[in-house]
Amino acid sequence: FLLLIFILFFVSISIFLLRQKKYSVSKEETNVILIIIDTLRADHLGCYGYKYKTSPNIDKIAKEGIIFENAISQASWTKPSIASILTSTYPTTHRVNDALSACLPEELVTLAEVLKKEGYMTAGFTANPCINSNFGFNQGFDHYENSVPPIKKQIQEMGKDIKITPMLNAKTLTKNIVKWIKKQ
Repeated sequence: FLLLIFILFFVSISIFLLRQKKYSVSKEETNVILIIIDTLRADHLGCYGYKYKTSPNIDKIAKEGIIFENAISQASWTKPSIASILTSTYPTTHRVNDALSACLPEELVTLAEVLKKEGYMTAGFTANPCINSNFGFNQGFDHYENSVPPIKKQIQEMGKDIKITPMLNAKTLTKNIVKWIKKQ
């Protein structure tokens, strides 16, 4: 979760600084990419001092960015953590605490909606059923791709057998993202 917070702060500070006159850059020159990696241990990343080369690409990004050494996740599990990152609210505000049915409230403004209002094209890709579009995590995105089928309806019909397609691996998900970017 430390990496999640690192990325969120990096994106927030970057947008803020780039909008100041001192660091003025046009929107056409500014790309924002938010990468969220679930259950990644910061103490096993080279940019945080891990002695083995486990994260060469993350380390390369970290060299060019900002590293936060003290960050706090708003929840101990995926669904409310991602909701907090996307809405900049606490779990007690967004109430996305239930694994089976809680949805991101439409009245909350998401990072994607803020970026879209500023003229950015927004896209989201996920291989995690917890942040599926059926739970509202697609809110504000121009394009949102679930790599697993929507499962909310299946879960609500608990009397029936639930069949969940396995999540995509990172390589396949990345290929889907790159393919989408190249079309833009």
